[in-house]
Amino acid sequence: MTRGRTVMGDLLIRGLDPETKERLAARAKANRRSISAEAADILSLAINLPDMSERAPDRSAADTFRELREKYGPVEFELPPREMSDRPPPDFE
Repeated sequence: MTRGRTVMGDLLIRGLDPETKERLAARAKANRRSISAEAADILSLAINLPDMSERAPDRSAADTFRELREKYGPVEFELPPREMSDRPPPDFE
């Protein structure tokens, strides 16, 4: 801070593909702010997400599923009745 003001840093992003830039501009317009302010908000939100590189490399999706099942128990789903189509099955030959 300088005399009660917060000093903000600048960031230049080179090589942004045109589609991403257009989507960013559309999102900024929808949120009624500048492209720069929109990009800063997106970066601020993204930087606070958990870093996937910090998770244990030996932990698989199956391990996570087992842990959740132990914690919450099995989940029962009521499946809708299967409807048969009038069209013939595909021929793969």
